[in-house]
Parts: sequence; C-alpha cells; structure tokens
Amino acid sequence: MGRLSGALLAIVCIVLAGCTAPADGKQPDDTQPDVFFVHRMVEHGKQATEAAKLVQGRTTNATVIKLGKAIEEATAAETPQLTALAGKWGDKPAGSSESVPGAIKPDKIATLSGATGGEFTSGWLDTMIVHHRGAITIAETELAQGKDAEARALAQKVIDTRQPQLDQMQGMTGG
Repeated sequence: MGRLSGALLAIVCIVLAGCTAPADGKQPDDTQPDVFFVHRMVEHGKQATEAAKLVQGRTTNATVIKLGKAIEEATAAETPQLTALAGKWGDKPAGSSESVPGAIKPDKIATLSGATGGEFTSGWLDTMIVHHRGAITIAETELAQGKDAEARALAQKVIDTRQPQLDQMQGMTGG
C-alpha cells in the first residue's frame, strides 16, 4: 500500500471511529467527568503517599503501620493507570484541582511530620478518614457521571480498596 493510501486509510479510520480532537484542543464535554476524576485522583494519590510515608518511625501502632503500607501500595498500583489516562486526555482542565474532596493541606502534613506516638496516630487516622471519604466521593461521582469504561472501572477499584480501610480507621477512632 502506498504512503498516500495508508494515510487516507488512517484518516478514514479516525473519522469513522469518532476519534478526532476538537480544533481548540479541548476535550469533548462528555469526557469532562472522566478527566476531572483522573486528575483529582492523581492529586489525591500524591497526598495519600506523602501521608502514608509519615507513618514509619512515628507510631508503634501495628495496625496503623500496616494501614500506611497498604495505602502506599494501593496508591502505587493505581498511579500508572491514572497517569496513562491523564496522558490520554491531556492537560489538567481548569478547576480539576479546586475543591478536591478530602484534600490534605500542607499545614496538616507539617503538623503530622512533627508528631509522634499517640498524637501522631490520632492525627493521622483523623486525616486519613477525611482523605479516604474524599477519594470515595470522587470515585462515586465518576461512577454517576463518567463515561469512560477504564476510568469507571478504576473508580470502582478505588471504592473497593478505600472503603474497608475507611471502615477499619473509623472503628479505631469511633467515628
């Protein structure tokens, strides 16, 4: 097949598949919930990893140490898929980092970094409860509004992973 025929065939396939990108470079409106989900979860994952890494050496609570490792592992497992999806849709849309449910503020990380023992354990659990609730909220929104099958499957995985951890942490704190 000649170069011209191959190029023409590629263009026809793209058009028939509906894969053309808008001229302005923006995503079609129907992917906006998916794009927001992915970019919010990327931010969420960075915060979860940072908080989970604080556990080591700051508490002797074996359950919290185990939770910290599990959170770090779950986030590490999701990161490649989130990164690939983010690359699929391009730049972070305006507003995708605003009002991220359960976001951990830098001053909270600083406070946890300076704490040890029971003070750390209590503060970390309270922080991660709010953080996990936020991740579940983001994922539930994706399931309700998103269209991309891969993003929706990842959202369900987030819920399936975070909910048992959230239940465990709430059981440890009474709330």
